[in-house]
Amino acid sequence: MLGINSDLVTAYEYKYTLITFYQKCTTENAKVALDEIIIDLRFCKVGEMNKFANTLIKWKYEIINSLIIVEEKIDKNGNVIHKRLNNGIIENKNKSIKLLKHSSNGYLN
Repeated sequence: MLGINSDLVTAYEYKYTLITFYQKCTTENAKVALDEIIIDLRFCKVGEMNKFANTLIKWKYEIINSLIIVEEKIDKNGNVIHKRLNNGIIENKNKSIKLLKHSSNGYLN
């Protein structure tokens, strides 16, 4: 599938760049690494990547804060698992409330 268009290859490579960023970066070095990714995306010839760079700029502070480690655990194989700060539980509750409101078909009580 990547042979169809060179833009797909570029997007695929940036996908792994971002995966590496989330796996390897800490709050101390995330700003520098994220700035490098944004600069690379800015000079990319694929227009969608420039838009994505704007999104990263807009949410830079939040992205860096998402790397804060809240808890460390060691699994049964001896690997260290880092639990990071996120708002997934709150977003799930908000979606459940919206779904309930939508499925109530306008009933108020």
